[in-house]
Amino acid sequence: MAAIGINFGRMMRRATSDVDKESQNTPQHVSRSSNSFRGSEGSDESDIQMKGWMRKQKETLRSWPRRYFTLNGKVLTYFDSEDISRPPRGVIKFIDVSSLTTEDNGLSLHQASGKEVRLIADTHVAYSAWLAVLSAALKKPESNKKPSCKDGWAHCLIEDDVWTRYYIVVNNDGFSCFESEDEDSELALSGLVRSVAEWDEKRFGLVVGLSKGRKIKLTFDSTEEKMSWLLSLEFAVSFGNTRIKKDYTRKLAKTASMSMKEVAPTTSPGAIKPDADDGVWI
Repeated sequence: MAAIGINFGRMMRRATSDVDKESQNTPQHVSRSSNSFRGSEGSDESDIQMKGWMRKQKETLRSWPRRYFTLNGKVLTYFDSEDISRPPRGVIKFIDVSSLTTEDNGLSLHQASGKEVRLIADTHVAYSAWLAVLSAALKKPESNKKPSCKDGWAHCLIEDDVWTRYYIVVNNDGFSCFESEDEDSELALSGLVRSVAEWDEKRFGLVVGLSKGRKIKLTFDSTEEKMSWLLSLEFAVSFGNTRIKKDYTRKLAKTASMSMKEVAPTTSPGAIKPDADDGVWI
């Protein structure tokens, strides 16, 4: 993996001379130790291998809207903008990748369901980088970590006592409801998972607490399916709690550092009084 990182570092440096700086067309290869990446509901900072812009073909139209992609193992998550703190537009779990011969700089991703997802990179350098990293991700053995992504159908009660069947996607602590499993399906609801519990009023039911105090009730078709989702949602709660603690620790350290910088220039050892130390001890 280190060799791949070195190669992509060279490719990225070449890209800056070929592509205008403001176009931001070149994907970024992200090391696991990078501290520059912002944590989000769609991707964990330590698991992102690559991120950048590509065009994705819609299933119903011959159009190629531009999306911002992040790669996490064998999962591509895509967004409407680089603000990945917002809910993702969709998730692609792929089992194969190849060149798309009908389009310049095109990529073809194949899913277990038989679906093909077509993408176009902005430049040949970006295309080569994405193809190499996606191919490497497929060769990497699965880890023993708990799955951070799960999707499937469920009956959902959101409001007005009307049950609606939605396609649910849970990615880390992100929760999204889509009208269908098509890649370009409309997003009905999204949020961050904050709690989950069994719901006894309906058979095979769960109640999920989302960010901003929202609640959504789900029912499934069997006990096995319900328990599988319960475990995944419990992992999502744990993931979210861990991320919140990390964010709080960073903010606390940053606040303490700024406070020390503000105090230091205006004080001297001889000017400090015994009762003047009202700083925060950590």
